[in-house]
Amino acid sequence: MNPEGNGSGAQRFALNAAGAFVVLQLVWNGWLAPPRHSNPVLVAALATVPWLLVLAAAARNRARGVLWGGALALFYFAHGVAVAWSGAGIARALALVEIALSLLVILPPGWWAWRERRRLRATAR
Repeated sequence: MNPEGNGSGAQRFALNAAGAFVVLQLVWNGWLAPPRHSNPVLVAALATVPWLLVLAAAARNRARGVLWGGALALFYFAHGVAVAWSGAGIARALALVEIALSLLVILPPGWWAWRERRRLRATAR
């Protein structure tokens, strides 16, 4: 984290993971494991656009982008768990990457907020 204590390091980390989600979804749905019964370009676009909106929101207000990214990451976490549980081969490996990226979007800002709350409680006593 950064010395100012405003969480920008955790936010930056989470937004970098959100950017990695864009790459993962394009690689997953467009190249390594495209859907068999759907248009891969359409599926890749539908999986990528929400993350592009998060990054656009973060460009205007970083804290709001991180908040939306965390909420969105919960859905992708659930998707990753479902695919990791039922998939095989490359789909399972990509799902595990999706789970890890979800945690990287959610945990750093949450950890920073938890530490900051503890610090504020300690100084209030």
